[in-house]
Amino acid sequence: MLVQTLLAGERTTLIGGGDLLEVVAARATPATRGTTAIMPAMLMKLAVASALALPVLALPSQAFADEPGIREPDYLTLRSEIGFGVSLAPHLVSLTTEAGYDGAAKQGAATFAAEGRIWRGFSLRASAELGGLNDNARPAIGGAYQLLDPRTDPVGLRVSVTYKPEGFTEGEGEIEDVAVVTRLIGNDSLRGFVAWGNDPEFAEEDGEIGGSYLHAFRSDFVAGVSARYRRGFGAHKATEPNWDTTAGLVAAYTFHPVRLEVFVGDETISRDGTHSGLLGLFGLGVEL
Repeated sequence: MLVQTLLAGERTTLIGGGDLLEVVAARATPATRGTTAIMPAMLMKLAVASALALPVLALPSQAFADEPGIREPDYLTLRSEIGFGVSLAPHLVSLTTEAGYDGAAKQGAATFAAEGRIWRGFSLRASAELGGLNDNARPAIGGAYQLLDPRTDPVGLRVSVTYKPEGFTEGEGEIEDVAVVTRLIGNDSLRGFVAWGNDPEFAEEDGEIGGSYLHAFRSDFVAGVSARYRRGFGAHKATEPNWDTTAGLVAAYTFHPVRLEVFVGDETISRDGTHSGLLGLFGLGVEL
Protein backbone atom coordinates (compact mmCIF):
# COMPACT_ATOMS: atom_id res chain seq x y z
CA MET A 1 0.00 0.00 0.00
CA LEU A 2 1.30 3.44 -0.85
CA VAL A 3 1.25 5.93 2.00
CA GLN A 4 2.00 9.62 1.55
CA THR A 5 2.54 12.09 4.37
CA LEU A 6 3.52 15.73 4.52
CA LEU A 7 6.32 16.56 6.90
CA ALA A 8 7.49 20.17 7.27
CA GLY A 9 6.26 21.04 3.82
CA GLU A 10 7.95 18.05 2.18
CA ARG A 11 6.16 15.02 0.78
CA THR A 12 7.53 11.71 1.97
CA THR A 13 6.57 8.49 0.20
CA LEU A 14 6.75 5.16 1.98
CA ILE A 15 6.36 2.03 -0.08
CA GLY A 16 5.57 -1.30 1.52
CA GLY A 17 7.27 -4.55 0.61
CA GLY A 18 5.90 -6.74 -2.15
CA ASP A 19 5.80 -10.51 -2.11
CA LEU A 20 4.55 -12.61 -4.95
CA LEU A 21 3.52 -16.23 -5.28
CA GLU A 22 2.95 -18.50 -8.24
CA VAL A 23 1.11 -21.77 -8.19
CA VAL A 24 1.21 -24.63 -10.57
CA ALA A 25 -1.32 -26.08 -12.92
CA ALA A 26 -0.31 -29.36 -14.46
CA ARG A 27 -1.99 -31.23 -17.24
CA ALA A 28 -1.21 -34.84 -18.02
CA THR A 29 -2.57 -37.63 -20.16
CA PRO A 30 -3.41 -40.73 -18.09
CA ALA A 31 -2.72 -43.01 -21.01
CA THR A 32 0.89 -41.94 -21.19
CA ARG A 33 3.67 -43.76 -19.37
CA GLY A 34 4.68 -42.21 -16.03
CA THR A 35 1.81 -39.73 -15.98
CA THR A 36 0.11 -41.28 -12.96
CA ALA A 37 3.19 -40.44 -10.90
CA ILE A 38 3.07 -36.76 -11.81
CA MET A 39 0.19 -35.71 -9.57
CA PRO A 40 1.67 -37.01 -6.27
CA ALA A 41 4.94 -35.27 -7.05
CA MET A 42 3.17 -32.06 -7.98
CA LEU A 43 0.99 -32.19 -4.86
CA MET A 44 4.02 -32.71 -2.65
CA LYS A 45 5.78 -29.71 -4.16
CA LEU A 46 2.65 -27.61 -3.93
CA ALA A 47 2.37 -28.52 -0.24
CA VAL A 48 5.92 -27.28 0.35
CA ALA A 49 5.21 -24.09 -1.61
CA SER A 50 2.02 -23.53 0.37
CA ALA A 51 3.88 -23.91 3.66
CA LEU A 52 6.35 -21.27 2.52
CA ALA A 53 3.53 -19.02 1.38
CA LEU A 54 1.46 -18.99 4.58
CA PRO A 55 3.60 -16.43 6.47
CA VAL A 56 3.40 -14.07 3.49
CA LEU A 57 -0.32 -14.54 2.92
CA ALA A 58 -0.90 -13.69 6.57
CA LEU A 59 0.58 -10.21 6.08
CA PRO A 60 -1.81 -7.25 5.73
CA SER A 61 -2.62 -6.25 2.19
CA GLN A 62 -0.51 -3.10 2.32
CA ALA A 63 2.60 -5.33 2.29
CA PHE A 64 1.92 -6.06 -1.38
CA ALA A 65 3.04 -2.92 -3.17
CA ASP A 66 2.27 -4.34 -6.61
CA GLU A 67 -1.50 -4.60 -6.17
CA PRO A 68 -3.68 -3.16 -8.96
CA GLY A 69 -3.56 0.62 -8.94
CA ILE A 70 -0.28 0.70 -6.98
CA ARG A 71 3.00 0.64 -8.88
CA GLU A 72 6.49 0.28 -7.51
CA PRO A 73 9.28 2.05 -9.39
CA ASP A 74 10.11 -0.37 -12.21
CA TYR A 75 13.61 -1.40 -13.25
CA LEU A 76 14.54 -2.68 -16.69
CA THR A 77 17.42 -4.57 -15.07
CA LEU A 78 14.79 -6.68 -13.27
CA ARG A 79 12.43 -7.09 -16.24
CA SER A 80 15.06 -8.27 -18.74
CA GLU A 81 14.59 -12.00 -19.41
CA ILE A 82 16.69 -12.90 -22.45
CA GLY A 83 19.56 -15.27 -21.73
CA PHE A 84 18.47 -15.63 -18.10
CA GLY A 85 14.75 -16.02 -17.39
CA VAL A 86 12.12 -14.36 -15.24
CA SER A 87 13.15 -12.75 -11.95
CA LEU A 88 10.10 -10.57 -11.19
CA ALA A 89 6.39 -11.30 -11.66
CA PRO A 90 4.35 -8.99 -13.92
CA HIS A 91 2.13 -6.16 -12.72
CA LEU A 92 -0.79 -7.81 -14.48
CA VAL A 93 0.22 -9.61 -17.70
CA SER A 94 3.56 -10.23 -19.41
CA LEU A 95 4.00 -11.49 -22.99
CA THR A 96 7.48 -12.39 -24.24
CA THR A 97 9.08 -14.03 -27.24
CA GLU A 98 12.67 -14.86 -28.16
CA ALA A 99 13.97 -16.10 -31.52
CA GLY A 100 17.36 -16.61 -33.12
CA TYR A 101 19.97 -19.15 -34.15
CA ASP A 102 21.71 -21.80 -32.04
CA GLY A 103 25.10 -22.51 -33.64
CA ALA A 104 25.96 -25.44 -31.37
CA ALA A 105 22.70 -27.23 -32.21
CA LYS A 106 22.87 -25.97 -35.81
CA GLN A 107 19.25 -24.87 -35.97
CA GLY A 108 16.95 -22.01 -35.11
CA ALA A 109 15.48 -21.52 -31.63
CA ALA A 110 12.39 -19.74 -30.38
CA THR A 111 10.47 -19.34 -27.12
CA PHE A 112 7.01 -17.90 -26.50
CA ALA A 113 5.67 -17.20 -22.99
CA ALA A 114 2.75 -15.55 -21.22
CA GLU A 115 2.36 -14.91 -17.50
CA GLY A 116 -0.71 -13.51 -15.80
CA ARG A 117 -1.35 -12.41 -12.27
CA ILE A 118 -4.27 -14.18 -10.59
CA TRP A 119 -4.57 -12.72 -7.08
CA ARG A 120 -2.13 -10.64 -5.05
CA GLY A 121 1.13 -12.53 -5.57
CA PHE A 122 -0.28 -15.53 -7.42
CA SER A 123 0.33 -15.88 -11.15
CA LEU A 124 0.26 -18.58 -13.80
CA ARG A 125 2.73 -19.01 -16.65
CA ALA A 126 2.56 -20.91 -19.95
CA SER A 127 5.30 -21.21 -22.57
CA ALA A 128 6.48 -23.15 -25.60
CA GLU A 129 10.02 -23.85 -26.83
CA LEU A 130 10.87 -24.60 -30.46
CA GLY A 131 14.20 -25.78 -31.90
CA GLY A 132 17.49 -25.17 -30.14
CA LEU A 133 18.40 -28.20 -28.04
CA ASN A 134 14.86 -29.60 -28.29
CA ASP A 135 13.95 -32.25 -30.86
CA ASN A 136 10.24 -31.52 -30.45
CA ALA A 137 8.29 -28.39 -29.63
CA ARG A 138 7.87 -28.39 -25.83
CA PRO A 139 5.02 -26.67 -23.98
CA ALA A 140 5.21 -25.83 -20.29
CA ILE A 141 2.69 -24.69 -17.69
CA GLY A 142 3.19 -23.74 -14.07
CA GLY A 143 3.61 -20.81 -11.75
CA ALA A 144 5.89 -18.94 -9.37
CA TYR A 145 5.84 -17.30 -5.99
CA GLN A 146 7.95 -14.26 -5.27
CA LEU A 147 8.73 -14.59 -1.60
CA LEU A 148 10.67 -11.29 -1.61
CA ASP A 149 10.42 -8.28 -3.92
CA PRO A 150 13.90 -6.89 -4.76
CA ARG A 151 12.44 -3.37 -5.11
CA THR A 152 11.41 -3.22 -1.46
CA ASP A 153 13.37 -6.01 0.27
CA PRO A 154 17.16 -6.41 0.66
CA VAL A 155 17.05 -9.24 -1.91
CA GLY A 156 14.42 -10.68 -4.19
CA LEU A 157 13.46 -14.36 -4.10
CA ARG A 158 11.22 -16.06 -6.65
CA VAL A 159 10.41 -19.79 -6.64
CA SER A 160 8.53 -21.68 -9.34
CA VAL A 161 7.33 -25.15 -10.26
CA THR A 162 6.66 -26.02 -13.88
CA TYR A 163 5.48 -29.12 -15.71
CA LYS A 164 7.15 -29.58 -19.13
CA PRO A 165 5.77 -32.39 -21.33
CA GLU A 166 8.00 -33.91 -24.03
CA GLY A 167 5.67 -32.53 -26.69
CA PHE A 168 2.22 -31.09 -27.37
CA THR A 169 0.75 -34.59 -27.84
CA GLU A 170 2.68 -36.33 -25.04
CA GLY A 171 1.80 -36.37 -21.35
CA GLU A 172 5.15 -37.66 -20.14
CA GLY A 173 7.64 -34.99 -19.17
CA GLU A 174 9.53 -33.41 -16.30
CA ILE A 175 8.77 -31.27 -13.28
CA GLU A 176 11.18 -28.35 -12.97
CA ASP A 177 11.80 -26.32 -9.80
CA VAL A 178 13.57 -22.95 -10.03
CA ALA A 179 14.69 -20.44 -7.40
CA VAL A 180 15.86 -16.97 -8.48
CA VAL A 181 17.68 -14.56 -6.14
CA THR A 182 18.00 -10.89 -7.12
CA ARG A 183 19.84 -7.95 -5.61
CA LEU A 184 19.37 -4.36 -6.72
CA ILE A 185 22.57 -2.30 -6.61
CA GLY A 186 21.37 1.21 -7.33
CA ASN A 187 19.55 0.70 -10.62
CA ASP A 188 21.76 -2.27 -11.55
CA SER A 189 20.84 -5.87 -10.80
CA LEU A 190 22.81 -8.93 -9.75
CA ARG A 191 20.82 -12.13 -10.30
CA GLY A 192 21.40 -15.84 -9.81
CA PHE A 193 19.29 -18.97 -10.13
CA VAL A 194 19.36 -22.69 -9.41
CA ALA A 195 17.07 -25.20 -11.13
CA TRP A 196 16.36 -28.91 -10.81
CA GLY A 197 14.24 -31.05 -13.11
CA ASN A 198 13.20 -34.69 -13.01
CA ASP A 199 10.66 -37.05 -14.52
CA PRO A 200 8.03 -38.62 -12.22
CA GLU A 201 10.11 -41.82 -11.81
CA PHE A 202 13.30 -39.82 -11.03
CA ALA A 203 15.03 -41.79 -13.79
CA GLU A 204 16.03 -38.65 -15.69
CA GLU A 205 17.30 -35.64 -13.77
CA ASP A 206 19.21 -32.46 -14.52
CA GLY A 207 20.47 -29.47 -12.59
CA GLU A 208 21.23 -25.94 -13.72
CA ILE A 209 22.80 -22.78 -12.30
CA GLY A 210 23.13 -19.33 -13.80
CA GLY A 211 23.94 -15.71 -13.11
CA SER A 212 23.57 -12.25 -14.61
CA TYR A 213 24.72 -8.69 -13.99
CA LEU A 214 23.00 -5.81 -15.76
CA HIS A 215 24.05 -2.15 -15.63
CA ALA A 216 21.50 0.62 -16.18
CA PHE A 217 23.14 3.15 -18.50
CA ARG A 218 19.79 4.97 -18.59
CA SER A 219 16.35 4.19 -17.24
CA ASP A 220 15.38 2.84 -20.67
CA PHE A 221 18.64 1.11 -21.66
CA VAL A 222 20.62 -1.61 -19.86
CA ALA A 223 23.43 -3.98 -20.81
CA GLY A 224 25.51 -6.62 -19.12
CA VAL A 225 26.49 -10.28 -19.06
CA SER A 226 24.67 -13.55 -18.48
CA ALA A 227 25.86 -17.16 -18.14
CA ARG A 228 24.43 -20.54 -17.20
CA TYR A 229 25.47 -24.21 -16.93
CA ARG A 230 23.26 -27.32 -17.08
CA ARG A 231 24.18 -30.95 -16.49
CA GLY A 232 22.14 -34.13 -16.85
CA PHE A 233 22.15 -36.95 -14.28
CA GLY A 234 20.98 -40.53 -14.58
CA ALA A 235 19.54 -41.92 -17.79
CA HIS A 236 18.72 -39.51 -20.59
CA LYS A 237 17.88 -39.62 -24.28
CA ALA A 238 20.78 -39.97 -26.72
CA THR A 239 19.69 -36.74 -28.42
CA GLU A 240 19.96 -34.76 -25.18
CA PRO A 241 23.31 -33.20 -24.23
CA ASN A 242 25.20 -34.57 -21.21
CA TRP A 243 25.86 -30.95 -20.36
CA ASP A 244 25.62 -27.52 -21.97
CA THR A 245 26.77 -24.03 -21.08
CA THR A 246 25.98 -20.54 -22.38
CA ALA A 247 27.68 -17.19 -21.79
CA GLY A 248 27.27 -13.88 -23.54
CA LEU A 249 26.33 -10.21 -23.64
CA VAL A 250 22.85 -8.82 -23.05
CA ALA A 251 21.32 -5.48 -24.04
CA ALA A 252 17.75 -4.25 -23.52
CA TYR A 253 15.84 -1.12 -24.47
CA THR A 254 12.30 -0.23 -23.41
CA PHE A 255 9.61 2.20 -24.49
CA HIS A 256 6.78 1.31 -22.14
CA PRO A 257 5.12 -1.13 -22.35
CA VAL A 258 7.38 -2.70 -25.03
CA ARG A 259 10.81 -4.17 -24.28
CA LEU A 260 13.43 -5.05 -26.95
CA GLU A 261 16.33 -7.35 -26.03
CA VAL A 262 19.39 -8.91 -27.66
CA PHE A 263 21.65 -11.77 -26.52
CA VAL A 264 24.90 -12.63 -28.32
CA GLY A 265 27.25 -15.26 -26.95
CA ASP A 266 28.66 -18.75 -27.14
CA GLU A 267 26.95 -22.05 -26.44
CA THR A 268 28.88 -25.28 -25.88
CA ILE A 269 27.20 -28.69 -25.67
CA SER A 270 28.39 -32.24 -25.00
CA ARG A 271 26.52 -34.53 -27.40
CA ASP A 272 28.45 -36.94 -29.61
CA GLY A 273 31.51 -34.96 -28.67
CA THR A 274 31.84 -31.32 -27.68
CA HIS A 275 30.39 -28.67 -30.01
CA SER A 276 30.45 -24.89 -29.74
CA GLY A 277 28.72 -22.22 -31.74
CA LEU A 278 27.33 -18.71 -31.76
CA LEU A 279 24.03 -18.21 -29.97
CA GLY A 280 22.19 -15.11 -31.09
CA LEU A 281 18.71 -14.21 -29.84
CA PHE A 282 16.36 -11.29 -30.31
CA GLY A 283 13.62 -10.76 -27.73
CA LEU A 284 10.39 -8.80 -27.64
CA GLY A 285 8.34 -8.31 -24.46
CA VAL A 286 5.18 -6.46 -23.49
CA GLU A 287 4.55 -5.62 -19.83
CA LEU A 288 1.03 -4.62 -18.81
